[in-house]
Amino acid sequence: MSRLLSNPITYVVGLLLLIALALFLLSMVYLRQARRGRYWRLRHAAGQRGGQLFLISMTLFGLAATVAFFSGFAAIAVEEVNQFLFGTPNPTIWLRRVGDDWTVLEDIPADRPSPFAQWVEHIRRGTRATENVANATDLSALVEAANRSAELGTPIEVASGNRGVPD
Repeated sequence: MSRLLSNPITYVVGLLLLIALALFLLSMVYLRQARRGRYWRLRHAAGQRGGQLFLISMTLFGLAATVAFFSGFAAIAVEEVNQFLFGTPNPTIWLRRVGDDWTVLEDIPADRPSPFAQWVEHIRRGTRATENVANATDLSALVEAANRSAELGTPIEVASGNRGVPD
């Protein structure tokens, strides 16, 4: 929640939404007056003002939504609301092999840096991402084996740990 409130975009979006809501409510008052006023000129003027305020309020709602979406604020807000409503996810991973009972996977490795952060780090150090290339090679072998298995209708064994990395 603190990273959400430290962002000035939060206040901009909140202010836009508050102004839009106030203008929307004011436009509803004018539009109601346009239907129930005593004199036709007052009804006409109230209807004009109400319509203009309604359009302005809808424009501000749209602007606030656009700013929230393109600044990434909306994603952070949705994440914070989900965490507030449902709590943090349970870090326990349950694993079940065919024919076995459910077991808890105990040895869960710590989170690694994002692929982008890894890429930047390799550029800074002047190294190659050999592990990522090996993972891509293994994934390609797995997909090929799955397609071959579907084609033949029988299980295909995949050699695990095939870490052939092209230079």
